[in-house]
Amino acid sequence: MIKEGGNEVGSLGWAESQAVSLVATGDLDGWRIFVQQHLEGAARADIWAVVAARSFNILKEMVITSPHCAPFALEAGIVLLGAHSRCSTGASPTIFAMREAVAEWCVLAGNERLAQQTWCSMLPAKDDVVSLEIVTKILSSALRTRDYAVAEAEYPRGISLYKALSEDPTAATAVNGFLYYLGTVLMAWHRFTDASLRFAELYERTKDATHLQLAVVSVIQSDASPVRTRRLRVYQKDENALLLGDLQAILNRAAQLHLLRPSELQCFLQLAGLSSDDDVAAAKEAFAQHNLEVVSQMYCNATFERLGVVIGITPADVERLVSRMVSEHRLDARLDQVDEVVIFNRLKRTSVLEDWDGRISIISKELSHAVDLITGRYPELCESPLL
Repeated sequence: MIKEGGNEVGSLGWAESQAVSLVATGDLDGWRIFVQQHLEGAARADIWAVVAARSFNILKEMVITSPHCAPFALEAGIVLLGAHSRCSTGASPTIFAMREAVAEWCVLAGNERLAQQTWCSMLPAKDDVVSLEIVTKILSSALRTRDYAVAEAEYPRGISLYKALSEDPTAATAVNGFLYYLGTVLMAWHRFTDASLRFAELYERTKDATHLQLAVVSVIQSDASPVRTRRLRVYQKDENALLLGDLQAILNRAAQLHLLRPSELQCFLQLAGLSSDDDVAAAKEAFAQHNLEVVSQMYCNATFERLGVVIGITPADVERLVSRMVSEHRLDARLDQVDEVVIFNRLKRTSVLEDWDGRISIISKELSHAVDLITGRYPELCESPLL
């Protein structure tokens, strides 16, 4: 028997000491030879399984104590995982644990794409909660990288899992985590209506004001429609709306179909943390849609140019926006492209008296808000008989 360091070469004790030594020196080439010759080529499968598991634990301990060693652990773990997969038949808890650790090391080493691929190889897990947690990790990784290919393929699996687990109290943390990351991914895709539904469900489950804020932010950016307005009014009346700070003021104006001003758009962009060109453009589009819906309650008709001034967009954008909202049955109007006029069909839905009453009410509220702004800046005018 050949002995080395008091242990028989090829024995469990020897293999463990070799693994410790190779990890300590960061010898990746030596690690590959060690795995191929002494682990993968082991005569007894039971010894191989034990040695492989212990070797992997050594890598895990190294990363815990020295996170900067994650790149070495990742490469060494991939070698060990590949050998274990070839030598084992079918899935096993050991292989699952190895893949889980390798995915974590991928994240630490900055290789998110490989992490996502590794998580995908772990699906479906034997436990639905674990499967949902894995899908959530994929969504989280996609948000960090802005690479959504894997997330787009796997999130439907997550939806099926969370629906099956939604009533299970032991799965609450996993379900809530999935809803949060799915809503955030949908926001990144500018699917604001879908995102708002996920955040609404999350808020209903947690009653956390942070989740209410996410729901409000996503609803405000949703396509203008009566459904959007109803949902905004529900949030406006929520007891936690007082905790929204400056966002509450925007929520109140949006819910009551008041015009949203450029200053409120800038405030919203800051509150929502929107800075990229695409995100800012999407928010501006949402505010323009909202304002067009408001204007449709005030005017019987208006030129493209006039609407552009009121809404804050170009006449060409007015034509495009009206055309889109009409085609999607979200605006009752028609375009006169010859005279460049939008004709709102309000009188078909209300009497003349109701029509004027509605317009006077909206204008009165706008004037009241203007007075508040003036007196806030010039308090001495509060005593003026004109105000």
